[in-house]
Amino acid sequence: MRDQPTTDLDESFARETGRVVARGWRIWLAGYLILAAADNVIEWRAGPARGAALLAICAVQAAIVAAGWFAMRRCTTYPGAAWVALGSNLAICFSQALYNLQVAGDTVFELATYLSFLLLSAVFLPWGLRFQTAQNVGIIAAYALALPPGTPLPVNDFLALAADAVLASLGAFFAHRLRRRLFDQNSALRQANDRLQAAHQQALRAQGLVELLPIAVTESAADGTLLSANPAAVRMFGYADLPDLLAANARSFYADGPDRERLFRRLAEANEVFGLELPLLRKDGSIVWVRANAHGTSDDEGRLLRVSAALEDVTARRMAEDLQKQAEQALRESEERFRTMIETAPDPISLSDLESGEYLEVNAAWCAFTGRARAEVVGRGMEDLPLWVDPEERRRFGRALKHDGRVGDFDARLRGRGGTERIGWLSGTRLRLGGRDVAMVWTRDVTEERRAEEALRESEERFRSLATFAPIGIFRTDAAGRIVYTNPRWQQLTGLDAQQSLGRGYAAAIHPEDREWVLRDWERCTREVADFDGEFRFRRPDGTVLWVHTTATALRSPNGAVLGFIGTNQDISERKAVEQMRADLIRMLSHDIKNPLSLVLGFADLLREDLAAGRDPAAAIDAMESSAREAMALAVNFLEADRVETGSLQLRKAPTSLNEIVRQEVQRQEPLARLRNVELEADLDASLPSIDLDEALVGRVVANLLSNAIKFSPANRSVHVRTTSRDERAFVTVQDSGPGIEVADRERLFRRYGRGSTAGIDSTGLGLFVVKTVVEAHGGGVDVHRPPQGGSSFEIWFPAPAADR
Repeated sequence: MRDQPTTDLDESFARETGRVVARGWRIWLAGYLILAAADNVIEWRAGPARGAALLAICAVQAAIVAAGWFAMRRCTTYPGAAWVALGSNLAICFSQALYNLQVAGDTVFELATYLSFLLLSAVFLPWGLRFQTAQNVGIIAAYALALPPGTPLPVNDFLALAADAVLASLGAFFAHRLRRRLFDQNSALRQANDRLQAAHQQALRAQGLVELLPIAVTESAADGTLLSANPAAVRMFGYADLPDLLAANARSFYADGPDRERLFRRLAEANEVFGLELPLLRKDGSIVWVRANAHGTSDDEGRLLRVSAALEDVTARRMAEDLQKQAEQALRESEERFRTMIETAPDPISLSDLESGEYLEVNAAWCAFTGRARAEVVGRGMEDLPLWVDPEERRRFGRALKHDGRVGDFDARLRGRGGTERIGWLSGTRLRLGGRDVAMVWTRDVTEERRAEEALRESEERFRSLATFAPIGIFRTDAAGRIVYTNPRWQQLTGLDAQQSLGRGYAAAIHPEDREWVLRDWERCTREVADFDGEFRFRRPDGTVLWVHTTATALRSPNGAVLGFIGTNQDISERKAVEQMRADLIRMLSHDIKNPLSLVLGFADLLREDLAAGRDPAAAIDAMESSAREAMALAVNFLEADRVETGSLQLRKAPTSLNEIVRQEVQRQEPLARLRNVELEADLDASLPSIDLDEALVGRVVANLLSNAIKFSPANRSVHVRTTSRDERAFVTVQDSGPGIEVADRERLFRRYGRGSTAGIDSTGLGLFVVKTVVEAHGGGVDVHRPPQGGSSFEIWFPAPAADR
C-alpha cells in the first residue's frame, strides 16, 4: 500500500517561534535606536567631544544591528533567531559598556552589573526580552548605589534606561502573548498530531497485515486503473511484481463481461458486495476463480469513484466441487449401469446384509431361478427363505466371505423353482454400502455341467483303465495338439516317461529322418481339425528304431467345440520287416538270382554246343559254376541277414585255421575272377594260429569280401588278400583295384541294404551287413579305408589270444 504524507508539527512550531523572537527583537532594536539617537542629541549638547564618541559608538552599534538584521532574515527557526538576537544584544551591550567605561566614566562595578544581567539573559534565552527589562532596572539601581553621596543623578541615563526597560517590557508583553497563543495552538496541533500519528501507525499496521494476507487486496479507480495491491494479488494474477500488476487495467481481469457488469451494478446500488464468486483472468490467460468482497466509494451524485476488493482464490475448491460433481454424476451413472447390468444379467445376482442375512436386492434371473417374486424376497432374511439345502454350506460361505472379503468357485446345493434341488456355482464379494457390510453373490446354475463333468470323469476313468492295459500306445492332446496323457504302452514304444511326453516332448521320440514331415502334418491336422493317419519311425533313447502306425481324431464337446485329440500308436515293426523281406525276396528273385540262373542256362547251351563240336568245355563250366555260386551267395546272404534281424544267428565255434578258410574261398572265387579277367593274389601268414571260429560263417564273410572286390575291380587288374597277426589279433585284408569308397558312404555300407554311391554296379546291400554282423558276433571288428594307390581296402580281425598259439 502507498504511504500517506504526515505534517511535522515540531518544525512548524520552531518556525513560528523563530518569527516571534525576530519580531520582538526588532521591536526592542527599534526602540533602542530611538533612545540612542535621543541620548546622542543630549550628549552632543553636553560636549562636542563626548557627542563625537557617542556618535562613533552609535555607528558601531548601527553596524552590529545591520548585521543582526541581515542574519535575522536568514533565520527560520527559533534557536537560530534567539542566538542571533543574543549575539547582537551582547555586542551592543559590550560596546555600550566600553563607551560608558572610557567616555562616561562608569565604574567597573557598573560594568560588571551590566554584563551579569546580560549573562543571566543568555541563560534564560527564551525569556530574554523579559530579563532585558530586569537588566535595565538593575542597571538604574546600580547607578544609584554607585554614585558618591551628594552627586546629582544622571537624569539622561536614567531616562534612557527606563525607556529601554519600557520598550523591552512592551516587546516581552507582546511576545509573551504571541508565544502563549502559539503554545496553545501547538498543544492543539500536537494532540491532533498524536492522533494522526496513532492513526498513521494503525494504518501502517493494517498495511502490514494486508501485505501478509494470503488473499488478494486491490484498490482501483472507476476506469479500472489499479491504485494499490498487495503481494497476494501479484501472485494470484501471475504478474512478475507489483509495478507490472499496477500497469494493468482491472477491467482486463474479468473473464466474463456479464460478471463484471453485475459486480459494478451491485456496487453502484449498495456500495458493497459480499461472497460473489466469479472467474478472473490471469496474465497468462488461465482462469482463477475468486470469492470477492468489494466496497465502492461514490461521489455525491452516486458515481462510482473507487473500488476496494478482497479476492479469495477458490479455484481449488471450485475444481474440487467440479470433480465432486463429476464424481457424483459418474457415480450415479455407474450405479445406473450397475443396476442395469445386475437387472439384465443372465445369472442370478443378490445383495444381502452380511450380518443379518436380509435380502436387499435381487435381479430377474434370481427370481426366475428360485421361482419367487422380488416383493416376497427383499426385506426378508435367508432363514425365512429356505434357499440353501444345507444350512451349513450357507454358514461356511458367509464365514469365508467375512474373513476373506471374496469367495469364488463355491458349489452349493440350492432349491430352485418348484423346490427342485439344483447345483449352484457361487462367487461372492463383500461391499460397504450405506454403512453396513453387504454380500454381493453371483449364482450360476451348473447342475447339467456338473452332471456332464461327473459323467466325463467316469468316462475318463474307464478310458484310463482301458488305456493302461491296452496293447497299443494311446495318447490325448489339447486343442493345440500338445500331449496331456500317454498310456504305459505309448511310453514303452517311445522310451519316454509320462512327464517327458507331455506338451511337445513327443517330438524327441520321432526319428530324425521322419520328424519334419510328421510334425508338419500333425500341425496341419490340429489347425484344420482333421484326422491324422501316418506311418513313421520312433527312435528310443537307447538307439533302437521301430515303426508305428499312428492315427488321431478330434474330441468334441456336446456343442461341437474341439476339446483335443485322441490317438493310437501301433507297433508295425514286424510287419515292416516282413514287407521288407518280401520286397527283398522279390527283388532277389527277379534280379539278383534271376540273372545268375539265366547265365547258368546260357552257359549250359554253350556247353552243349562245345561238347557237340568237340571243344574244351572248361570255360563254360567255370562260367556256370561262377553264376551258380553267385546265386547261392545271394540266397545265403539273405538267409543270414534274416537270422541276424530275427536274432536267431547262432555261432558254432571250433578251432579253425583262418588261412585255410581264406585259401578255400580264393579257390572258390577263381572262376569268377577268370570270368571277369581279374587276378587273385593271396599272401597268407604261415604263423597264424588256429582260432575259435564258426567256419561256415567266417567263410561266408571272406567270400563276400572277395566277391565284392572282384565285382568292383576293372578287368586286367588284381585283388590282393592277405592274413596277418599282431596285438593278439588275426587280420584278413582284401584290397581291390576299384574306384574306392567315398568317406560319406563308409558308415552306410555296413547297414542292411546299404549301398555305396558307385554307379553301374548291381548290389543287394546285404553282403557287408552280413560281414559286420558275423565278425562282431565273434568279438572282432571291421574297417574300410582308401589306400594311396587307389581302390578300397577292407580289413577284418578276430581275437587271437597268445594262449591259443
